[in-house]
Amino acid sequence: MPSQVTQNASRTPRPLIALTLRVANGAAAQQATLDAWLDEPAERATRSDETRRVVIAQTAFSDLQAPLAVVVVRLAAGCVCCVGQLPLRVTLTRVIRQRPDAILLLLANEQHASEVRPLLQTWSGALHLV
Repeated sequence: MPSQVTQNASRTPRPLIALTLRVANGAAAQQATLDAWLDEPAERATRSDETRRVVIAQTAFSDLQAPLAVVVVRLAAGCVCCVGQLPLRVTLTRVIRQRPDAILLLLANEQHASEVRPLLQTWSGALHLV
């Protein structure tokens, strides 16, 4: 009987998702950061109708304006290092399952960024921190 072993070595690995971590406090600063991310040379070079980009923003009350092709997901207000860590993990896991080409993680506090960086290592097989 022939072997039913799957050839995992023949599968091509999925490319890593580029994750950009930025800090901006306040609606205007977050909008400016989002606009700047969309205008970065790497983003412009890969931009097409098929490019899937997601913004995960730590904002409770402001609405970020983004092109229709860019999905904006808001995290609940609160410290993403403490009480908000579970919502961040769940949101990031859901977004990664969608296999976007790029993710912008937009935090409201620099202290949060230093605490979140080690957390992002959990997804080192799926994400590439740029």
